[in-house]
Amino acid sequence: MPSILSAAKLQVGNISTPPGTIYYGDMQVVEQSPAPGARVPEGTKVDVRLERPAQSAGLSAVDLINDHQDRRSVQMWVYDGAQWSDQGSLGYGETKTVSLASGRVSTIVAVDRGLVGCNDGAPQNVSRQRSSFGALGDSSGGSTTVHVL
Repeated sequence: MPSILSAAKLQVGNISTPPGTIYYGDMQVVEQSPAPGARVPEGTKVDVRLERPAQSAGLSAVDLINDHQDRRSVQMWVYDGAQWSDQGSLGYGETKTVSLASGRVSTIVAVDRGLVGCNDGAPQNVSRQRSSFGALGDSSGGSTTVHVL
């Protein structure tokens, strides 16, 4: 923010945040005085009020990347709290996006059939899981990236 103001030949005035909040880089300006676009003399101090952006409760999607250390394909599964859903194979170096059901906690599991004793590829058996990731689905949420190592 200071670089934007200095580029406009303005100065930082008072910075206010919600009580008890320490300034972090992820905060955004929600109010300023003078108002954006107002014509003011060079050197004018600009007062700002900062707040953290609203966080969504969950994720709408998960981007999966297969970075398996042995360069093997994995079988991707999603458990939505009621049933398992086969998401197909994910080859080494491939990427796949999995959408999450809104309002449900989902577990995404990568099954490695190359593991010792992995005959059936059942995702609910922990000894067959290469990795797992859980998240709350939220259609208005963002996405995240998970690497299968």
